Amino acid sequence: MLPSSYCEKTMVSAVTYIVLILISIQTMHAKRIRVGPEMPTLSFVPICALAPRPMQIVSSLTSTFSEPISPAYHHNNFPSTKDDMHVNNAPISYGGILNRHVNIDIDGYEGKHVMEKVAILFQNMFDVNKVIKSKSNIRRQRLRVTNDHGGSGLTVPSYYSYNGIGVHKFKFNVTLGINYWIYLTVDKSVDNSNKKMLDIHFIGLTKDFYRHFNVIQHTFYTIDDDDDYKIQDEEEEIVSVEVTPDATVKDSDEKNNAESSSSIAQASSRSIIPNVNDILNRIVKYNYNNNNNNDKTSGTKLKIMSFNVWNTNPPNWVYPNSHDERINRYDQRMELLANVIKKADPDIVGFQEVRYDSDTFTDGGAHGNSPSHFQLKHILNHLKDPDTGENIYQYYVWQPSMLYFNPQNLQERVEEGAAIISKYPIVSTDYLLLPRFLDDKDDRQHQRVCLHAKILIPKYGLLDIFTTHLSLSEQARTASVSAIWDFIQTNVTARRLENVNNKDEEQKLLKHSGAILLGDLNSEPQSYDMKYLIKRMDDFWLIDNEEPEPRSKDPTLRKHAFTFPSDDPKKRIDFIFGHKIDIENDYHTIKLYGQDPSEDTKSDPGHGMLDNDSPMWASDHRAIMLTLNMS
Repeated sequence: MLPSSYCEKTMVSAVTYIVLILISIQTMHAKRIRVGPEMPTLSFVPICALAPRPMQIVSSLTSTFSEPISPAYHHNNFPSTKDDMHVNNAPISYGGILNRHVNIDIDGYEGKHVMEKVAILFQNMFDVNKVIKSKSNIRRQRLRVTNDHGGSGLTVPSYYSYNGIGVHKFKFNVTLGINYWIYLTVDKSVDNSNKKMLDIHFIGLTKDFYRHFNVIQHTFYTIDDDDDYKIQDEEEEIVSVEVTPDATVKDSDEKNNAESSSSIAQASSRSIIPNVNDILNRIVKYNYNNNNNNDKTSGTKLKIMSFNVWNTNPPNWVYPNSHDERINRYDQRMELLANVIKKADPDIVGFQEVRYDSDTFTDGGAHGNSPSHFQLKHILNHLKDPDTGENIYQYYVWQPSMLYFNPQNLQERVEEGAAIISKYPIVSTDYLLLPRFLDDKDDRQHQRVCLHAKILIPKYGLLDIFTTHLSLSEQARTASVSAIWDFIQTNVTARRLENVNNKDEEQKLLKHSGAILLGDLNSEPQSYDMKYLIKRMDDFWLIDNEEPEPRSKDPTLRKHAFTFPSDDPKKRIDFIFGHKIDIENDYHTIKLYGQDPSEDTKSDPGHGMLDNDSPMWASDHRAIMLTLNMS
C-alpha cells in the first residue's frame, strides 16, 4: 500500500489535470488551434466536426479522368418515390454527398432544434403548431469533404494547448455545414369551416460553422385535403449504388467483384413526400377554382428574366486595405441590381452565379447577430413590397453547382450555382449536374448545373423554367447542351403524355405545355453549341431582331443587343430559348436591362469593373427579359 500523503498528492494532481482538460475544451473555440505540418492553421475547431476517420489527402480529392464526368440522371432534394432517391449517381456530385440524405425524427432532439428555427424564420407565414407531423419530414445532408460518396471524409490532425500547458492531439472530420430539406404540411383550415385546406411547404435550411441558419429554398402551394391525399410510408431500406469513374452503374454481378476502391453511395429510400404527379391536378384545380390568390399579373402578360449577378464581387483583392469597404461596395451593387429588377418587374427570374459565401454577409453586418451569407437573401431583401414589407418573390429555389474548397482555410465555405425566384408557386424542382472534363484547364475547376422548376402560371397552367451557366470549355459546352436538351424534352414530353386524355374542363390548363431556357451560356451564336440549341429551340432574340455583328462598335448594338461585359459590351452570350411556346400567336418583346452604371459613380475615372474607383454596374452582364402575352 502506498503512503497516504502520496495518494493525496496523486489525487490532487489528477483532479487538477482533469480540470485543466475541461477548461481547455471550453476554451477551444476562442484559442488558436494548430494542425499538423501538412495542413494550415485553423482559428477554431469546426462545430460540425465528426468522429475521426482515416486521413484523406487533399490532393486526392480531385482525380483525373480522361472521359467526361456526367451524372446519369437528374437529382431532387425532395424525392417522392424510391426511383428519385439515387438518380444522380455521378462520382463528381460533391463527392457523392448529394446522395447521402438521412431522415431525422421531427420530434427528436435535432428535429425539435430545426423546427424551432423554422418557427422563428417563418413566423409571419404559418403557425408551426399547425404542422401535421404525420405528413411532414426532415432530411439531413452533411456537407462533408469526401470523394467516396461520404464513406470517409477529409480528416485533419490537430492539437491544442491551454496557456502552453500540455499539448493535446486530436483529429476531426472536415464538415463545411449541414443542409436540412424540410417538407411540411400545415393545416390552413378556417375555423367553423367544413372544408379543410393544406399548405405544402418545401424548405431548404443550411447551418454553417457558427450555427447560423440561412434559408436557401422556400416554395409552397395550397391544396384541398381529402381522403385521397396519401403520403408514402414505405419500409426504410438501404440502397447501395456503385459508380464507375465514367458515371455508369455496375450491375450486381460486377458489383460483387468490384475492387475496394470503387465508390459506394448509400441512403435511405423512405420518403413521406407525396408524388407531385399524383397531386398536380389538385394543385391546379384549387388555384383554378379560387381564381388564384397569387395572381399578380397585368392582364395575361408574363415576364421572364435571365440575370447573371456576378457572384459576390468585387473580390477582396480590389480593396486590400479595407474589408468593410469591399462589403459596402458589394451592398451598394446589390441594391443597384435589385433596382434593375424592380424597373423591369419580371414575374420570374433565373439567376446565375448566385453564391453562399462565408466571407460576405449583410443584414446584420460584420458584427451583427444574424448575418446572412446567402446572396439570394441579400437580393430578396431589396425586393420587398413597399406597402406590406413582404417579399415580392415569395417562391425561390437555389442549387449550388460547385464548391470552392480552400485547403488553406477549412472554415471557408463558398458555393456557387443557379437560382429561380417567382411570384407564382413553384410546385416542384430538380436539377442536372452537367458534364465536366477534368483534363480540360477551362473546366476542371468549375462544376455546372441546370436548375429546373415547374411553375404554376395563373390563367395558363404549368410552365417549365430552366436556368444554367455553361462552362468556359468548348467541349464541356457541347456535351452540356445535349444533356440539357434531353433534360428539357424529358420534362415537357412527360407531362404532355400524362394529360393527353384529360377531358375535365377544370383541368384543361394542364394541356398547355412549354419550356423556357435561361442562362449565361458563355458562347456566342455562331458557335457549334449555340447552333445546336437554335436548331431545336426558339431563340427569342432572333424572332424580331437580326444577329448583331460580334464586336461591333455600333452604339445601338452595344446598348441594346450585347449582353457582356457591361463596361465594354461586345458579345451576345445571355439567352432566352423557348420550346413548345406558341410564338406565332403569343405576342412577345425581348429587351436588355442594366446597361448603365449607378448615377453617383458614372463619372468615376477608373476603367474596368475591377478597378476600385471605376463606375459601378449592377453586374458584369446585362439582364435580358422576355415578355409574353399568353394566349
